[in-house]
Amino acid sequence: MPNYNFNFNIDTTGMIKVSIMRLGLIFNAETIKALGSPKKINIGLDAKNKVLGIKASENIADIKDYDFVKKGNEKWIRINSKPLVKAIEDVLKCKFENTAKPFTARFDNDSKMLIVDLSKK
Repeated sequence: MPNYNFNFNIDTTGMIKVSIMRLGLIFNAETIKALGSPKKINIGLDAKNKVLGIKASENIADIKDYDFVKKGNEKWIRINSKPLVKAIEDVLKCKFENTAKPFTARFDNDSKMLIVDLSKK
């Protein structure tokens, strides 16, 4: 039998992540803060690189806005968008169910955008 050395103290609290489920995307408190708690956001999908780009809305008429922060003290936010989830499913060649699947994200300071790598679960 192999000699294992398990670390049982890995804490995922405080990680920036976006979870995806059948009905939409879920953002945790850390992710909301990383985005700057905007009232509206834009979500872009780069199908070739399997990446989501999420940023505070700049109120551009031909770019879809999603309502985001309402009160300012949200612990989590869900964006309901079956078409967006379907587009992600088509890119990943998978099907999301009622259980949320988390994807880690990072905030890119240059583009002022949250980058979610969908190829890594």
